[in-house]
Amino acid sequence: MRLGSGGNLIQTNDNDNDKKWATIRDILMGPTDRPWFIWLSAITMIVIMVFEIAKHHDVLGSMIQTDPLNPMIGPTFTVLINSGARYTPCMRSLPDYEVTTVINNCYSNNDTCTLEQLCGGGSNQGYRFFSPIFIHAGIIHVIINLLIQFQVGSNIERDLGFLRFGFLYLVSGTCGFALSSLLSPAERASMGCSGALMGLVGYLLVDTFINWKSIRGRTRRLLSLLISVILTFLFGIFPGFDNFAHLGGLLTGVVIGVLLILPVASTSQWITWGIRVVALTLLVVVFVIMLYIFYSAEDPTKICPNCKYFSCVPVSNWCDI
Repeated sequence: MRLGSGGNLIQTNDNDNDKKWATIRDILMGPTDRPWFIWLSAITMIVIMVFEIAKHHDVLGSMIQTDPLNPMIGPTFTVLINSGARYTPCMRSLPDYEVTTVINNCYSNNDTCTLEQLCGGGSNQGYRFFSPIFIHAGIIHVIINLLIQFQVGSNIERDLGFLRFGFLYLVSGTCGFALSSLLSPAERASMGCSGALMGLVGYLLVDTFINWKSIRGRTRRLLSLLISVILTFLFGIFPGFDNFAHLGGLLTGVVIGVLLILPVASTSQWITWGIRVVALTLLVVVFVIMLYIFYSAEDPTKICPNCKYFSCVPVSNWCDI
């Protein structure tokens, strides 16, 4: 309240301002009523999916790849690469891939293009550690991932808020594709938010173990998470999916879970913050090491040639697309 000109007390809107700031704070840091990040990222993925289909139509005259059929009902992998999928030759130069390297069957069986044309620019596109999170191999791919995202992520964002959930989601996805860039073959492209979603699963695993005694149906919840992990890695052997991104996202989610989840009340503050410092340090150091190896190695795709079978099975050239 404040004193008016007539000596009367006038009600101010300080309480309304406090409520507005409290609402904004809750949205950003949690708890909040609506999962804003979930919705905004979903809209972004749908818009990009429409863009991919439109680009495929402009280049090839059809909405989706039909010869051979893309099982995810989407564009060719070359269109996906041109749209920003993770593709190591677009991210750094390799001994067998220069910007002038001719790519056969670029957009169709009788078409050729240079690597620079395929990538839509040079070969130092570091944003491809991040951009594949929002790119999907087809309509089925994006629908499955969005259903999982809303099912698994909504309650997590309500607890964590926009900023902390966004940190968990984006860092898990980025670290997943960083690991994939080290271990995937040069000719294999990948995309999708599955690595970020596995980060959410890793977070939930930590939450389950830390709050084991207070969770109802804890055994069922743990089994559900473990089954989700198994199914995700089984799907990861199909073209367009990426088990290295799944693994990197899962492990990152575990580390971020240790960083964000409040421990039981009996834990010392010093121990709590000590664990968080260790988790944050581990997260930063491992990511920096992956980037260092990726850019300093003569050819990071040759670090572990046989590792590719963790993310594909050698049938129908699945390990080459």
